[in-house]
Amino acid sequence: MPLRKSASPKGPVFAFFADPVMEHTLATEQATYNAQKLADSGAYSSADALNAALQKSVRDGRSVPDQAPETPLEAAQLLIYKTPHTKAPDERRRLAEEALALSADCADGHRILAEYEQEPDQKRRRLADAIAAGRRIFEASGLDADPGERWRYIEIRPMLRAMATLGMHLRAQGDLDDAVTVFSDMIDINPKDNQGVRFVLAPLLLALGDIKGFQKLDAAFGEEPSAEWAYSRALLAFREAGPASRQALKELRLGLSRNREIPRFLGGVRSIPDQLPIAFIPGGDDEAVLYVDRAGALWRDTPGALDWLSETTVAGSTASDEIEDDDDAYDESLAFRPPRYGFPTLWRWVSLRPPAEGPTQGRDSKLSRKERQLENELLIRIRGMKSLDRLAAMVDRLR
Repeated sequence: MPLRKSASPKGPVFAFFADPVMEHTLATEQATYNAQKLADSGAYSSADALNAALQKSVRDGRSVPDQAPETPLEAAQLLIYKTPHTKAPDERRRLAEEALALSADCADGHRILAEYEQEPDQKRRRLADAIAAGRRIFEASGLDADPGERWRYIEIRPMLRAMATLGMHLRAQGDLDDAVTVFSDMIDINPKDNQGVRFVLAPLLLALGDIKGFQKLDAAFGEEPSAEWAYSRALLAFREAGPASRQALKELRLGLSRNREIPRFLGGVRSIPDQLPIAFIPGGDDEAVLYVDRAGALWRDTPGALDWLSETTVAGSTASDEIEDDDDAYDESLAFRPPRYGFPTLWRWVSLRPPAEGPTQGRDSKLSRKERQLENELLIRIRGMKSLDRLAAMVDRLR
C-alpha cells in the first residue's frame, strides 16, 4: 500500500483535540487518500492543475470524489472511514467486520471490534491484534529513518490509534505500568506526539513516582505551553522542594497565567461534567476538566497539595498577589513585551489597531514556531485576566 502524506495545518491553532485516539481525523484522512489517488491517476497535467481543482471543490462545498481502492487493505480502510457517520452501534460493528473480512491487516477494524468486548482481558487481546496488524504495515513502510515525519503518513495512524486505545484501557483498569509502556512506545514511534499522549503519560509517571521518566518527558517537550504541564511541574516541585520553594511558586504562577479554572475544579468548587470534552481552547473550562480527569488523583493523594493550591490561588489571597507580582518567577522568554512582529491574531483579540509602523498583514503564516508560542502565551494570559486594570495596563504596553 503506497504511503500518503497528509497536509499540515497552517496558522496558529487555539483549539486542541483532547482524545488521543483521534478518530475524528478519519474524515481528513479520507480526503487525503482521495486527493493522493486523484494525483496518482494522471488526470491532471501538473500539481498546480490538481490544486486548482481541489480548491474549486472546497469553494463549491464539494468533497473530493471517492477513488477506487487498489488493494484489499485500501478497500477495508474505506469502510472504516464510514464509521464516524454511523448512528447505530450495530452498523459500526458491521462495517468493522466487513473491513476485516477484506483484510486482516485493518488495525482500525480490530480496534472498533474491541469496543464490543465485555471482558477487559478480551478487549486487551483484541487491541493487541489491532496493534500487531498496524505494526505489520508500519514495518513494511520504511519510515524508521524519518521519525519526525511519521504522523504525516496516514498509513501508520491506525496503529497509533489502536495503541492510544489500549493505553487508555490499561489506565482505566489501573494497570499503570503497562499504560506507561504503551504511551512511551507511541512517543518513540511518533516523537512529535500529534495525539497528545504526553498529557496522559505525564501524570501517570508522577503517580508511579518515576521522576526521571517525567523529567525525560519534560525535556523532550521543554517548550510545551500548556497549562497542564505547568500545574504538573508545580505539583512535582511542591513534592520535591516544598510549598514555599521558589520553583513551586514559579510553576504555579505560570499555571495560573494559563488557566485559572484548574484550581477551582481540583478543589471541588466546580464539578466535573459527566461527559469529558473531545476538544478544548487553552485557558478555558474544558482544558481544566481534562487536566483534573488526568491528574486530579495525583493532587488529592499528595498530602497538603490541595490546601497549598487553595491558599495561594483563592481570589484576594495575599499569596496569590505575591505570585502575580514576582517578575522573577517567569521565564524571560515568556515575559510580556511589545510585539515586534505585529502578532495579527493578538491585535484582533484585544480589539486594537495594529501599529502604523511595520507590516502586519499576512504575518500569521510567516511567524516562526517560537513567535507563535509567545503569541499563544499572551493570548492565554489575557483570557485568564480577571482585573480590568491589569488588562488595561497590558493593552497600554502592547501599544
